[in-house]
Amino acid sequence: MSGGSVEFEPRDGMYRLIVDGKPLEGEPGQPLRFETAAEAERVRYSREQLFGGRR
Repeated sequence: MSGGSVEFEPRDGMYRLIVDGKPLEGEPGQPLRFETAAEAERVRYSREQLFGGRR
């Protein structure tokens, strides 16, 4: 498992963190949204450090 990838969503101008092909959610059905790519990358990096290669 990787930390995911960062994708820009043009409909709302926000960035999403995509993990295992799905947007990472804060609440069920509510994807986490980030104002900047840098914010999303920080979360992606943190997840990668926490979860490393574990599934």
